[in-house]
Amino acid sequence: MAPDPEPTRRKLMDAATRLFAERGVNAVSQAEIVRAAGQRNTAALVYHFKNREGILHAIVAENVDRIRTRRLAMLGEAVAASRTAVRPVVEALVRPLADLSDGDWRDRAYLQIHADLTGHPVWSTDEVRELMFRGGALEVLRVLAQRCPAMSNDIQEIRSLLVAGFVSRAAAARARAIAEGTPQHGFRMSHAKFVANLVDVAVAAMTAPVSDETLAADGPLETEPAGG
Repeated sequence: MAPDPEPTRRKLMDAATRLFAERGVNAVSQAEIVRAAGQRNTAALVYHFKNREGILHAIVAENVDRIRTRRLAMLGEAVAASRTAVRPVVEALVRPLADLSDGDWRDRAYLQIHADLTGHPVWSTDEVRELMFRGGALEVLRVLAQRCPAMSNDIQEIRSLLVAGFVSRAAAARARAIAEGTPQHGFRMSHAKFVANLVDVAVAAMTAPVSDETLAADGPLETEPAGG
């Protein structure tokens, strides 16, 4: 009987997950993943994932599917319950990601990987970037745009990007604090209160009135760095 490849595959994914979370996706080599997984050479990683980018893709895929499933379920419930309420829609954006900080070590590690990839998209391949867009956030943001106060498309778009990034970084920061045993540093509250407050902040950001200063401010679009 041929040996079961799953234990080796899991060891490699767990090793990569820990290293990517602790040091950042761009700071971990293929050889380091192999050594951390207790393998003798890179053949095992090549066999299961082809390369470092392949194992990153597998880690993201494993988590994106479950985040998407929960997000769309929550979004469906929010739409069915009310045609105008904003908070339940924002919860569909926030909770499926933020609740991972209260999960096991893999959940918390993924939050740190997710924030790293979101903050530095050039560190991932086109396939990984495309995969991250499948987490259900776009569907939630489309509904949210219909329920927020009227504002121009450019302001709506940048608010959505800022809120999505903020939620990812905040959840990742809490996950790292828990992993390092220092949750008291800025996170002296229960998980339930942390998530509820995160939803509060996201709702406030998405529904804040557009100021006269913002409406009056205009100029050429930023297309490249000055002097470029």
